[in-house]
Amino acid sequence: MKVNLKKLNLIGIEILSKKDVFQDEHNYEEKIKSGECLRIIDLKKEFDDGKIAVNGLTLNMYKNEIFALLGHNGAGKSTLISILAGLFPPTSGAATYQNKNVFSNMEEFRTKIGICPQHDVLFNQLTVREHLDMFCIFKGIPSEKVEGEVNKILEEMDINDIAELEAGTLSGGQKRKLSISIALVGGSEVVFLDEPSSGMDITSRRQLWDILKRCSNNRIIILTTHYMEEAAVLGNRVGIISDGELKCSGTSLFLIEKFGKYFNLNFNLNQDTDITKVIEFVQSRFSNVIYTKYSEEINFQIVRTPELRMKGFFIELDQNMHNLNVKNYSASLPSLEDVFLTVANDEHNKKS
Repeated sequence: MKVNLKKLNLIGIEILSKKDVFQDEHNYEEKIKSGECLRIIDLKKEFDDGKIAVNGLTLNMYKNEIFALLGHNGAGKSTLISILAGLFPPTSGAATYQNKNVFSNMEEFRTKIGICPQHDVLFNQLTVREHLDMFCIFKGIPSEKVEGEVNKILEEMDINDIAELEAGTLSGGQKRKLSISIALVGGSEVVFLDEPSSGMDITSRRQLWDILKRCSNNRIIILTTHYMEEAAVLGNRVGIISDGELKCSGTSLFLIEKFGKYFNLNFNLNQDTDITKVIEFVQSRFSNVIYTKYSEEINFQIVRTPELRMKGFFIELDQNMHNLNVKNYSASLPSLEDVFLTVANDEHNKKS
């Protein structure tokens, strides 16, 4: 497949600049020129049954960063990873790494990637160390360097204590750590982690986040997840994919600023609180207020506008706490989860 990379790079930049829901990437120009990025340009995959799994997707992912890719089941995340790993060819489009066409140099590209699949693919009778030894050999690590490479990843992933255990005896969380270690071992430069923390408890998940942050140095890590907090904590940049199309991308703060429609205000009520009085107080100061009543609290969603001024409102609210007869209140800005729900609902409404 012969591809004019310079022309495709220009196409990629043009596509990403068409909509203001894609954060400007001019500060990455040096990485683009040097090839320190994985670039996906107008990629499409249509299966024989007519299903379009990836539909004209354009995306840049950069070295020393974690890119979090969000989307519902069936959105095209795993299909994208499978295409980039060479499991099946794209229908059209291109991908470049180090300014080389990925699809026409797949054998070379495979020596530089690591993959943690959505479901663990392990050998029950092999120990953790034996798995890592084997994948070092697969990745072409010289035999005299295998032991050092394996010891390094055991230390980085904090799994020295299970190194000699057979995979079949590991817990679900330990198996995920092993799968992630296999993806990272051997100096993988581009690492695909498909829902890496699934099956882990909260403590193990948070430990994994710290590990992945450290491991992102000199690597491009592409992470898919259903946990919004995970995407917010780990993702230097975040993209939301739906029906195989990239709907938006940028830092969490950029996406929240673009799609975070509501400011949330929650009141905890006393038993004798006059709810009507609280509602009138808020509605008299803001337009387009949505509220939901519960047994002992009420939540307001205040539409964010450029004219919205909250400082004066909170001063006035504090002065009226006794008159309103409420226990306390809390306020929060939109979250990445709010962004995801907004984008997903907008796509659903377009189809309805």
